[in-house]
Amino acid sequence: MAANHPTLWTIQELEALAHRALEGAAEPGDARVRDRPDLRTIRYYTTLGLVDRPSEMRGRTALYSERHLRQLVAIKRLQRAGHSLADVQTRLAAIDDRALARIARVPVELAREGGVPPVPQAARARRFWAEPPGEPPAPVEAAPAPLPTLARESAPPSVTLQSLDLAPGMTLLIASRSPLADDDVAALRGASAPLFSVAVTRGLVEARGERIPDE
Repeated sequence: MAANHPTLWTIQELEALAHRALEGAAEPGDARVRDRPDLRTIRYYTTLGLVDRPSEMRGRTALYSERHLRQLVAIKRLQRAGHSLADVQTRLAAIDDRALARIARVPVELAREGGVPPVPQAARARRFWAEPPGEPPAPVEAAPAPLPTLARESAPPSVTLQSLDLAPGMTLLIASRSPLADDDVAALRGASAPLFSVAVTRGLVEARGERIPDE
């Protein structure tokens, strides 16, 4: 037994069906209310929530069902009866499908009129998996990043480790690129007095004898 799939319409077909359902309506109308909804009105009612969102999208085409047709026709019938759009929104929000059908009074044959053929779920699944998965593409190996080019540095000049007696028990080792000159020795020994005093105070060296005199 074939499944009873709902009939779906494009928005243009929905507009045409609503016009046919509202033909010859006997309710007194408000001159400010458009008798039949156009495409812009349908979209506006959808934005307000008076009409449900489309039942389905096929690509970029929105499809609508029998419930949308009843909502659209019911809105117009209530407006023709003198209800404001706010009243219509409140009233339709609180009713079920059966009460909606009573207000809309859409002929059964019109509501069942063929539109866009529905696509059964199984067919959708078959179409989705129609193409067997192919071999996965071979992974593309990224080329190794080039090693950074290091600037060639000239070899540092050789240094010589030299020792200098600053005071009894205190010797300075200094790596110098050139031999210490006499004025270098005098300056280093002159500056070592505070260092020697700290070493004596902390008991690191003994204050015996005299400090090496400056040359």
